[in-house]
Amino acid sequence: MDVTRISLEGQIHVLQFVARKCFSQSSVVPSKHMVTAFSLAKFTVNHTLNKFTAVGCDTYGFIRGFHGVQGYTTGCMSICYSTEEVVDGICSGGGCCQTSIPKGTSEFSLSVGSFRNHSVVENFNPCSSVFVVEQGGFNFSMDLLRDIENVNKLPVALDWTIGNETCEIAQKNLDTYACQKNSKCINDPEPDSYPGYRCSCLEGYEGNPYIGCQDIDECQDESLNTCTFKSLCKNEIGGYKCSCPNGYHGDGKISAWLP
Repeated sequence: MDVTRISLEGQIHVLQFVARKCFSQSSVVPSKHMVTAFSLAKFTVNHTLNKFTAVGCDTYGFIRGFHGVQGYTTGCMSICYSTEEVVDGICSGGGCCQTSIPKGTSEFSLSVGSFRNHSVVENFNPCSSVFVVEQGGFNFSMDLLRDIENVNKLPVALDWTIGNETCEIAQKNLDTYACQKNSKCINDPEPDSYPGYRCSCLEGYEGNPYIGCQDIDECQDESLNTCTFKSLCKNEIGGYKCSCPNGYHGDGKISAWLP
């Protein structure tokens, strides 16, 4: 599996295969990935960043997987009879359809099919394809109805955590606890389906929480402080302080008043 990026916010971005069926003269042409399976012991598919997607004018697709220990099946269908029914950038049934997947999915399989073996639309759309894809990593257009067979991998965002313990348990063992200086531990809201923890910098700090976070100098960036008089901003560890010039009084932040 190709890994393209890992973020400190808890995502790992990978490339995943497209499941596809192609047709010629109303018969099935063997495709390399007619069914695609995906199984990971630790990572889960991010349910807000990804969509199950089907592309084709004579297409239906299903995703079968597990949300924790509970199985599910969902899918969508896409029907159109001419290129005039297809709108670039729109994925709501005319050549392309999408649906959400449950949170905590760590294992799934994709299947794809056609109602009429593309016999009506074969001249401009010979293939049906389904895949899970990260939003922003796929933009539907009419050209894809013919060229999607040349797309073999698309980006998927997975969630990662450290270990299988909650913060409360992990913090008891400092030899393995991952959150370093000026950082905090974060539990997942659904630990039963998504065990483990992540680390984040404390407010007023930035950097890599697994190495150690550094103080942010809010006074160097006017958008990070609310001082009325920007020149009287004083940086402090984990925050900042505003002062008033002579003849004024107040907190020096949102407002300052004449005496």
